[in-house]
Amino acid sequence: MRTYGLGFLIESGGVRKTITDALAAVGYYRPYLLGEKQEAHDVSEKTAILQEFEWAFGKDAQRYVDLYTKKILRRAKAIDADEPHAEDEFNHVWDGISPISDHVLLDFMESHISELSKQYDVSEKTIRSVIRTHRKSLVTEGYVSHEM
Repeated sequence: MRTYGLGFLIESGGVRKTITDALAAVGYYRPYLLGEKQEAHDVSEKTAILQEFEWAFGKDAQRYVDLYTKKILRRAKAIDADEPHAEDEFNHVWDGISPISDHVLLDFMESHISELSKQYDVSEKTIRSVIRTHRKSLVTEGYVSHEM
């Protein structure tokens, strides 16, 4: 698709790698109630999400992780985590970020809080608030069935 200039469809979440990913994007999660026989899946949900991200962005996957993380944290830096309406503002730092990236970015940020805090001069408390708030909003909006 990228070859034909249609990479934006992947990045916007309009195209998914698998039927499972497409169903999850519209709120249908495993196990699917399709009949008596249920198949076991070897791939964990987090592994599947990472595979979809790598499929979507190809060799540029890490560059997109870095780019999106930078955008999110630069926006979050301007927010005082102790303000009463900070949670609402933290939700908006994700505006314009590819929906296919949410869980990959959240996991990346969560596992690199200390490094990211130093690199972007953003408090660890702010980074944790951004992560917590966005995970909560994904559940509330029905993009995931539970907090991962």
